[in-house]
Amino acid sequence: MPLQIRPLLLGEAVVPNVLDVFWGLSTDLEKSSVPILAFLILGAKAGPIVVDCGMRDPRRAVEIFKLGPHTTTDDQTLAHQLGKHGLRVDDVTTLILTHLHYDHAGGCGLFPNANIIVQRSELMAAAAPMGPPALEIGGKGLFYDRADVAELIDPLWDRVSLIEGDVVILPGSQRSILMDSAFDGLGSDMLTFSIAYRFVLHSKTKFIRPEVRL
Repeated sequence: MPLQIRPLLLGEAVVPNVLDVFWGLSTDLEKSSVPILAFLILGAKAGPIVVDCGMRDPRRAVEIFKLGPHTTTDDQTLAHQLGKHGLRVDDVTTLILTHLHYDHAGGCGLFPNANIIVQRSELMAAAAPMGPPALEIGGKGLFYDRADVAELIDPLWDRVSLIEGDVVILPGSQRSILMDSAFDGLGSDMLTFSIAYRFVLHSKTKFIRPEVRL
């Protein structure tokens, strides 16, 4: 079976067209609804792999980071999205976190059997973010949810694998996934798609387009 990447739609968020949180130079005040995506990689010998896992709670995004509104419907849960591919959350063997922003790392605790892979420097950045408290959007936490960080450190710590720099996640004869250090610290929602895009380019994997409106 060739490796395949399937998108998982885990919610939607209404955000400014230009998320200019530091300098406030943009004059574009319009907002758009964007999907919150993860990706399922099928066909690996080690079992199903999920890249990113959505947000912990749509309300926290509004209350803590002053973004939104955010929504997650009943059919946008991890359990439902994986179920569309005949899987359950306990079938997932590996969870790759491109970065630890609240909309990418909120569902780690839902995978009871997954090894969780994240860049060491990204966990350090999330544990001690550099956002000034006066920042209108993002605030002191700079889009990192301290509840997500606390969960990774304990109780999930025994299943967390910290990597540094460029690391091949699936070495061997089958197509490899490169966990690129360029993902670390960039903080863009393009990162999740980027890991899928690079994977497609380097492995000639079949990519199924998400059925969402961008």
